[in-house]
Amino acid sequence: MIYLRFLTERYSIESALIRFGTRSVFSHVEFIDPDKQMTLGARLDRGVQFRPMDYCKPTSERWYSAQGIEEAYAEGMEFIGQGYDWRDIAGIALDQNWNRAGMMICSRFVLYANIRAWALRGSQPWLNPDQ
Repeated sequence: MIYLRFLTERYSIESALIRFGTRSVFSHVEFIDPDKQMTLGARLDRGVQFRPMDYCKPTSERWYSAQGIEEAYAEGMEFIGQGYDWRDIAGIALDQNWNRAGMMICSRFVLYANIRAWALRGSQPWLNPDQ
């Protein structure tokens, strides 16, 4: 089973800037496959990639399941290798829109994977993971 993992790392400057700019308790989102002990997400280190589940030490995390998540995960694999948009993170911290085409941050990666799953596979679009 695939999940979405929302997390934060309290002692990370990048995480603190994102939490401040988004006014959220979480600073990162990614797909997680606990059976394979792997995540798929966009991070400053190497952009969109598979990573071992223990690559970071979250101080808080929450996992969600959603209808169509397997399809979104499969579509997310199409983005592997895309670079990380560090300028967008700086923009979030300063309340500016500095995103660059062809570059990803974690939330855009998950959103685009879901949009592709909805458009190409007829999967359910996500509105709110709590519903």
